Amino acid sequence: MTTGSEVRTRRRAALCLTGHLRSATFDPNGLFVEPLQRVVLRSLSNSGYVVDVFAVTDAGEDCRQADEMLEPLRLKALHCIPQNEEDDLQRRKEDRWLKHGARTVWSRTAFLGQLKKVQACGELIGEQSYDLVARSRLDVRWYSFPADARVLEVPGVVWLPFRATESMTQYMNDLFAIGSQDEMKPYLRVYEELLDRGNWKLHRSFESSPDGLDTEELWQVSLLKAGILARQHPEICFNLLSRNSSGTLPLEREDNCRDAQRHPHGYFINTEWSKAPLSTLPGIFPFDSLLTVRLLHFFYAEYARLGRPAKVLDLGCGRGSMIERWLGYHPASIACIDMLPGLREILGHDLVELDLTQHLDPRSFMTTRSCSLIGGTQSLERLLSAAEFHHMTRAETFKSLLNCCYTPGCLGFFLSPVLDEDRGLILVFNASQSWDAEHMVWLARRNFSKPNKLAWARAADWALLLDVAHYVPRNRWPVLVDNVDRLAAQGLIVTSPFPVLAKLQQLLAKHSFVRDRQTEDLLQPYAMIRGLREDQLLQVYRRDTGRFSASFAFPPPFPCTLTLESEVFEGRCILGITMGCSDEEYIWVNDACYGWFRRGQSQGACISDAGSVQRSRWAYNEVKSQQFVECYLPEVRETLEENVRTLGPDASEVMHFCKDTYAQDPLPLHFSDGAWHTEEFVCEHVMMAIQLPFDAIVEVSGYSELLRGSGWPNTFVQRAGECKSWNLIPLFGLAFSFDVWKISTPEGFKKLEEVRRTGGRESLGNRGRLPLPWLVADLQVRASSNTSGSAGILGLYDYLDAASHWSNRSRIWQDAGGELDNHAESLQRVDGQAALLLVLRITVAKMLRQKAVFIHFCFTCFPFAFNCNWKHVLCFEF
Repeated sequence: MTTGSEVRTRRRAALCLTGHLRSATFDPNGLFVEPLQRVVLRSLSNSGYVVDVFAVTDAGEDCRQADEMLEPLRLKALHCIPQNEEDDLQRRKEDRWLKHGARTVWSRTAFLGQLKKVQACGELIGEQSYDLVARSRLDVRWYSFPADARVLEVPGVVWLPFRATESMTQYMNDLFAIGSQDEMKPYLRVYEELLDRGNWKLHRSFESSPDGLDTEELWQVSLLKAGILARQHPEICFNLLSRNSSGTLPLEREDNCRDAQRHPHGYFINTEWSKAPLSTLPGIFPFDSLLTVRLLHFFYAEYARLGRPAKVLDLGCGRGSMIERWLGYHPASIACIDMLPGLREILGHDLVELDLTQHLDPRSFMTTRSCSLIGGTQSLERLLSAAEFHHMTRAETFKSLLNCCYTPGCLGFFLSPVLDEDRGLILVFNASQSWDAEHMVWLARRNFSKPNKLAWARAADWALLLDVAHYVPRNRWPVLVDNVDRLAAQGLIVTSPFPVLAKLQQLLAKHSFVRDRQTEDLLQPYAMIRGLREDQLLQVYRRDTGRFSASFAFPPPFPCTLTLESEVFEGRCILGITMGCSDEEYIWVNDACYGWFRRGQSQGACISDAGSVQRSRWAYNEVKSQQFVECYLPEVRETLEENVRTLGPDASEVMHFCKDTYAQDPLPLHFSDGAWHTEEFVCEHVMMAIQLPFDAIVEVSGYSELLRGSGWPNTFVQRAGECKSWNLIPLFGLAFSFDVWKISTPEGFKKLEEVRRTGGRESLGNRGRLPLPWLVADLQVRASSNTSGSAGILGLYDYLDAASHWSNRSRIWQDAGGELDNHAESLQRVDGQAALLLVLRITVAKMLRQKAVFIHFCFTCFPFAFNCNWKHVLCFEF
């Protein structure tokens, strides 16, 4: 028997069902009623709630069906809306909106009717007091609901179902919402919001999107006006039922809720999902589009810092949704390691199928490519001489070389000694044929026939462990971290529950990985959004360089005198953009750069077509076989003594630029305070390569108003006659200056000792919330964009979409400070759905002159984004 005190402590919940059963009429009890009772109503009851169920549908046959089929739910009330509004005033308001309201591609009558049914829910509830209020559509099949429904009573939050397909659609959905009664009131009154002419100016902000005003945008702005956020809850899950008029059992047209089968080592082994259309994203693979884009910007910042595209390995990429989007607008230097069956069909050879909990060696799946002449420079001179004898230009000769490299069966050239129109440089394809060895030049290829391996020289720069480590058995964590140590040269980004991270941190410390809290501050707010990682944190680790405060410093210069001799596609090989030096031994190419290169005394071909590979369909380049390719081409110079002699006897008073770089006059050196100094100058070339006639310590500094300070602080040791080089593309247009200490002087020796202690890296100091590489990445994107007037990376993030659901000419962008110029090509290279989630919150709050929300994370807005004052701070609850 229930006591009086127990009755008083019981909580109350209201569930209102709206719309039509549609396909559920085939088996209403099995498809809708029984799952709703078992999953939702039982959970509410077990959590201490007394539940009242309401229903709203259209009058007529729909009403009769609902009354009959929902009878097991014991409805507290059923309201059937007549086709014609009986209230004259309300009917005039509806007619006015139907004629003059914001454009939408949907049936205007059905659009209005759907919201009217939701409004009727609020009227049925009336003044009754409930602790939880929910509204749901009728054409769904329920699978999961929070075991303790009391967790849904969160001030300022309305909870939505988890739907993996949300990554492909809008932030809000019109299927289900639940929250405390006060939080749900604005949701239930959105019909009034729509008909109020005072809101029409705001609603018309959405007209330039492809579908015009939609219920998702309407609910979003209505909730924001009331200071309420909508968040997905991973335990609220159902699938939509397909509409079916054939009389057969209707299918579920989504897959949000199924549990996945896992291997004991943690990775998915379920294969059923791969049979679904690629547009369907199963719920077992949560995908956070905001974090996806923010990580892309991190990769661009590393691109700018390293002077080449960052190599990234996503360790356990799940469905591959993040990689698909990254590949849409980033050089092909991102790959996944996973064992999920069916993933190969989606990612192609951007996937490496390996078990992360087994010992992994980069050499087992990374292999560089190269093509050169056996005999090196001597053979090249023979080839050029023979070509000249046959009246071939130097350009034609190198084209022939490249074509031979690109053609798998080509072995080299027969240099005909006879001047004949039909004879010249004869391509050799058959080694068994008798050729005169005296007149042969042979090619040497390396690893052109290994399409199932990444064309990388060494380990990746960065590894990602996103939502992975806590699925790996604890006894395999040391192996996992050992693999990270071998696979990631620069650092690691990881998300997991805190207890897992605490143990990983101990293991990573043994491999000299230390926390990079500055980057964590930039990424963390985007890692906890939409209820997907409520119990997880994001941590960033970098290799400890000895002075971690300088971890964002650009790498020191190294010898690189790379020169392009010839290319297959004119204009595709651009220094720093599609080609460059990886280190002292390897060069890199991507994006259809097929070239023959010279580097000091080395020469050879490097081709970004990595062989017979099949790239992801999302790869942004039209040629899907292209990858980021590294080729062996070491820096081989004359002896340093010879280099010093070539500088001449009067060279000690100037700093020279190496002869293999673009011509620039030597810089005079002025002596003061124990060192030599240059005046500031603006380098107008994409590669800086300097040379000195004496052993020295060199400090480089740059200045740019755009970067608000020093642009490339670094200190390095340089031997007499040596060329030290680095890529200037991210810093193009900066004013540079050099300070030089001769090691042979007391001041120079003291400086040398200091460099040895610190590793030669200068601290960047306190730059607020945005490290320097994030700023120079903005310049990198501008330089690499195929579209003039590129918005840059900061602009791309803060007010950019892929023109899939929004337009940069809509009022919502204008009010946010968005550009009105047509950056269509740039827009299409960024995931608009990710930008939408944050931009919508900021812009609507700004338009409504309200503060944007209120707990947990605050960050200073970027000057590139909204022309805002640095003192203005935006805060969000995620």
